[in-house]
Amino acid sequence: MSLTIINTLTHVALIGLSIVFFLVICKKSCVGGGFSEDHQDHFEGAKWCFMLIMLIAILVRVIEFGNIPGGLNQDEARTAIDAKAILEYGTDVFGISNPAWLSTMVEANHQSVMLAWLQMPFIKVFGFSVFSIRLPMLIISLLGLVVLYLYVRDIKGERLALVVLGLGAICPYYIMKSRFALDCDVFPHFTLFGMFFLNKLEKKYIYLSMVLFGLSMYCYGLSFVTIPFLLLFSAIWLYRKKLVNIKDIFVCIFIYFATSLPEWVTMVVNALRLESVVVYGFTCPYCPYDVRRSDLLFMNFSFGQMIKNIWRAFEIVFLQNFDISINQIRYIGPYYIFSIPFLIWGIYKVFAKCKRGKDEKENTRNVLLLLYGAAGLCTGVMVKVNVSRIGHIFYPILVLTGIGIIDIVRRRWKSRYYIIGIYMLGFTLFCVKYFGGYRETYGFYTDFCKAIIDLRDSGRGDGMLYKMSSMGGTTHTQESILMFYHQVNPLEYQGIENMEDGIPFSEKYTYYFFSVSEIEEEYIMPGEVWIVQDYFLEYLRSKYVMNVTDYGTWNVVTVAENALEFE
Repeated sequence: MSLTIINTLTHVALIGLSIVFFLVICKKSCVGGGFSEDHQDHFEGAKWCFMLIMLIAILVRVIEFGNIPGGLNQDEARTAIDAKAILEYGTDVFGISNPAWLSTMVEANHQSVMLAWLQMPFIKVFGFSVFSIRLPMLIISLLGLVVLYLYVRDIKGERLALVVLGLGAICPYYIMKSRFALDCDVFPHFTLFGMFFLNKLEKKYIYLSMVLFGLSMYCYGLSFVTIPFLLLFSAIWLYRKKLVNIKDIFVCIFIYFATSLPEWVTMVVNALRLESVVVYGFTCPYCPYDVRRSDLLFMNFSFGQMIKNIWRAFEIVFLQNFDISINQIRYIGPYYIFSIPFLIWGIYKVFAKCKRGKDEKENTRNVLLLLYGAAGLCTGVMVKVNVSRIGHIFYPILVLTGIGIIDIVRRRWKSRYYIIGIYMLGFTLFCVKYFGGYRETYGFYTDFCKAIIDLRDSGRGDGMLYKMSSMGGTTHTQESILMFYHQVNPLEYQGIENMEDGIPFSEKYTYYFFSVSEIEEEYIMPGEVWIVQDYFLEYLRSKYVMNVTDYGTWNVVTVAENALEFE
């Protein structure tokens, strides 16, 4: 049976399971013609519904895992390179011992370290590959769905928990983000884990939530905007409702800062431009080329920029305007465009419940949910966001959307058929697009990765110099991908050791930023290996004798021995 037929049958099975789930949930949820309003409602078959949803979630995330998206993103490559270096040498590729922050390239932004820590055991067990470095994101995304279910069940009961779990299982954003490894995409899950324990409103769990919120600081730089806002206003509310006292708050502050101290010290070191220091055995490095500093509103404040940030956040969160292909599929949105009315109605219902509710714990859980979403919006005010930067807001959005759906179905029981229909249609369109046309037209430098892999496996470039035409005016992309597939020794990269051919890294791999009209004869030498784009290849063909292997938009060129003479 061909791979195409197998994939088609798998997709059909996925859609079929989804239809079965929605039919079962509608039948089992019926209590006297509608959903019960009982906060602790349960129904027979809930366990089977949970398992069916999780099966759908697993299938849509593991189909062709490692192949979709194709190629390799430069940021996931760089994180993985540092993870491997720390695992084997105790330093990143720059020689920084156990860094609390990854320095990456001098001309590129820096990266958080949590994903690198999560990747290390998988690299150790499964080796260094695209599959092994992406596997942690798959696992943590599935764990996130389980915690989302438990979190909502604590707030509103079993039925809403299953509806929200279903929304999460088919959510385009969380499906796409579970299939490749960007450091920032760990942050939404750790924030959810912290909220799950905070939501229990018991001291031992609140203390545990501080550990998780502290760990979330290692997941993404924008956590320094989101988490303090969330914790500050949560503490004010909990104290006001006498659910915690001053002593409890100070214990929480101590746990949070004790857990996240190296990360906070790193931020202070870079804000004040101090020398790197060591905390808990972790190096808090000074990163002089932090290009993201100017993105923060409080580092470059203006009311005009603040208004632009707010509008941009509104566009992404509520209008679901298209961002970039790495984050969503056009016309589908990160959580489906047709979810917007349900979201707005859910927000209204939670606000109304907070105003009328008499149960203090239930009111507090509703307030914490709203603060959870507001923390995401706070990020949108403080920095110009894209979907990845504000990704932590989509968990509370799913909860609020589910609340809106449940209330509408409770009021108009027959509406469930229309709601099921539009979500099934949306999920079907997403699967068709993502596993079909999307995979054919979109990937991370797929042709360049093929060229690097084949060149490595063939040994064609052993002992030779690699020269590349630049990609987008930066060497960051080429160097990160090349180092990943060649598994460059960090000591060689630092110039401490050389490869067996005796050519230092800085001399073995070089990049050129000129246009074809600027090339000079001395740039081309016999025996060199060039990895070039199509437009560059045409110029070389008109001047030199070469052997060329075509990889789509990129080509591997070996300059022949008689290439010194112009044709």
